[in-house]
Amino acid sequence: MMRRTLLTLCGRSLARGGTLAALLQVALPALAQEPAGRDILDRVERLLWGRTVQGDYKKLLLHAKTLTGERYLLDSNRLRLALKGSIGETATIDLQYDNEVVLGSHAGMAVLRQQRDLVPQQYWSLQSDYIDRPSMFGHHSLYRASVNLNAAQTDVRIGRQLIAWGTGRFWSPLDLLNPVTPITLDRTERLGVDAVLVEHRTGPLSRAAWVYAPEREGRHVSLALLWHDNVAGMDYSVVTGRFRRERTPGTDLAAQVGPAVVRGEWTRVRPPPRPSFDAHCCGLTTRLPIR
Repeated sequence: MMRRTLLTLCGRSLARGGTLAALLQVALPALAQEPAGRDILDRVERLLWGRTVQGDYKKLLLHAKTLTGERYLLDSNRLRLALKGSIGETATIDLQYDNEVVLGSHAGMAVLRQQRDLVPQQYWSLQSDYIDRPSMFGHHSLYRASVNLNAAQTDVRIGRQLIAWGTGRFWSPLDLLNPVTPITLDRTERLGVDAVLVEHRTGPLSRAAWVYAPEREGRHVSLALLWHDNVAGMDYSVVTGRFRRERTPGTDLAAQVGPAVVRGEWTRVRPPPRPSFDAHCCGLTTRLPIR
């Protein structure tokens, strides 16, 4: 049994661009030690200096049990600073810096360390631990870090980003690039993927997309295509590609039926050398009248 209490506080104008640039140097010590890396950080600081940074603070209290039945309490506190905006006529940036401190009992911290020991699938290492004590853990990272280039009907986005394909609300068979991590403390968080995403708009409601997403140390590469369109008021997408080691074609649809929205997804997963299997998802969203 698990009980969650979530408190979110939001605020604006928490910092200036120079402050965020200094935090980037702390978060990426390996980059700051290299001459080329210092040059990149200097350019970023000049670019961000004087810009307003927005942010929010989130507190999550988690009371749960381990598999052996031992109760534990975790108190997670996360500060997120975000800078989004134009850096030219055809370019925009999305930088989001996270600083998280978790307090908890011995059993809770053991559960947390099991999660932290999992090897991240992102290509770049944009995170660092600065506190690791029996009852306290401190961690900071770049939650998002991408540049978007626009040319006519084509957008090219490079860096750590959210590529959420599929229509499912709680679980989506097509959301294979950055699926929900089932063991994370905050189920609303999505890790994001380090990728190159190219989207070309062919009409008001249609687009084609191509994504290339390598993993760290060249273990696996995700390479996929998506076509999205609208026919007779129904949105649909067709996806095909290789997601890490699995070849996965699939499709999704979403349509308005009276006051409700009906959604559905299907994928055919082919994980070598195991047999192929299908994954399905369907849902309905509507509003209930309140008198």
